[in-house]
Amino acid sequence: MYSYANLNKVKFFEDPTNKNSKYLRTKIRLLLENNENLKYKLSKSLNLFCRLKNYFDYLTKSFFLNNIYLQKEGYILINKKKFVRLPEFLNLRILNQIIMNLGNNTYPLRSRTLFRLSKMILEDTFSTMSAGGCLVVNSSNHISILREFNQIKDLKLTISEGKNGLWDKKFLITNLSNSYKIFITSLGNELANKSFFEFYNSKKNSAKKLPFLVKKTLPVIKTLEGLIYIPHLNIYNNVNIIDLVKLEIVDYHNIYS
Repeated sequence: MYSYANLNKVKFFEDPTNKNSKYLRTKIRLLLENNENLKYKLSKSLNLFCRLKNYFDYLTKSFFLNNIYLQKEGYILINKKKFVRLPEFLNLRILNQIIMNLGNNTYPLRSRTLFRLSKMILEDTFSTMSAGGCLVVNSSNHISILREFNQIKDLKLTISEGKNGLWDKKFLITNLSNSYKIFITSLGNELANKSFFEFYNSKKNSAKKLPFLVKKTLPVIKTLEGLIYIPHLNIYNNVNIIDLVKLEIVDYHNIYS
């Protein structure tokens, strides 16, 4: 840093605590300055850890690309047969990364939560567990990870004419209309309304078959004029609304592509 600053004529100020040995960082710095052997070994260790991290990133990326499937309804399927063959630390890493992205989490899951998830999967306990705003469903062939409805039940979005918006950071919804404003809520939220529930029941037999836990988290698009559209289920009360909306899924899960 000194060399860079001098070479580029960058004016800098020295932090006086850099020389104060009551701080741990200063103690470590002084220890390394006076112990070349320790400095050399630390450098070698850091180099090894970086190489290991790059290798683990490679393994994780490879697994994501080949064994994790993003469904257009916004949930994820993991190839269970391949997943259980991975070493535990990679299992935990993959689960954590998926749930962080799917659940829109800033911080990683607690280790004890990840270990409980891993245990449920590896011991072949066919169960459902809540973690990080998601539900992890363990079945015979796949591990399903989907958004937990309680985390989005109050989520609402309004999109003006010609604009777009992101629903739960997963679905990019574009309002193609020049005269209608559209309003988006979740299907689970709308089903609490008696008239909507009756409308949905009259149409659901022709809709795509999906687990109800997934359906509840899907966006419902409405207008003030009474138009209703559930794109993923192909349910609507007026065929004209189909041409007013464009919906795309954001490939949020594939951080390693």
